[in-house]
Amino acid sequence: MKLLWTFETGDFTKSSAVVKDGLVFIGSDSKKLHAIDLKTGKETWNYETELAIEAAPLVVGDIVYIGSTDGFLYALKAKTGKLLWKYETEGEIMGAGNRAIRPKSKDEVIVIGSYDNYVHCVNAKSGKLLWKFETNNYVNGVPTILDGDKVVFGGCDAVLYVVGLEDGKLVRSVEVEAPIAATVAIADGIGYVGNMDNAVTGFDLKTGDVVWTYRGKNFPYSSPPAVTEK
Repeated sequence: MKLLWTFETGDFTKSSAVVKDGLVFIGSDSKKLHAIDLKTGKETWNYETELAIEAAPLVVGDIVYIGSTDGFLYALKAKTGKLLWKYETEGEIMGAGNRAIRPKSKDEVIVIGSYDNYVHCVNAKSGKLLWKFETNNYVNGVPTILDGDKVVFGGCDAVLYVVGLEDGKLVRSVEVEAPIAATVAIADGIGYVGNMDNAVTGFDLKTGDVVWTYRGKNFPYSSPPAVTEK
């Protein structure tokens, strides 16, 4: 294996990189989102926010969406870095957003959690708020889309939530043993997530029942994979 290039962001890099159409998108504590040429390692453009970027970018078509610890979700042209819109939450954004289509209105939306204790659903083209759902603590992980009409996420209030994608209304909630900082993985109607009490739990997302729990020695902060036989 041969090293092709390296790129200096100027500060710590906690964000995961995303590759699309020959560009590498990555944020860093330098407050910047960088777009780097995949072949050469040369920077194509950067966009500076007010504070560090720890979340991974989300790239949909020709738009890159990035949350910053300054509390804003930014939508930028992927090729140029031109700002299309920005949406303000009232807390740090630490996780990536997710893209979905609302089942009735057919709006393309971005759903994202924030340290203002809310999950926000905004129009992907305009950044207009469509709904937000309040929890009792930070929302750190990436919201997961279930069956095209529901959003599943865990909160640092130690609750697993299922809410409607169309209207943001609560479908069901399940109390767990400890705060959830990771993203929920879903397979065959079962949601899998780790919490800060050293446990990974599988939940039946239709009933809220616990299917199984595995307890380890270390906090399973990271998001688990979900594998089926298909």
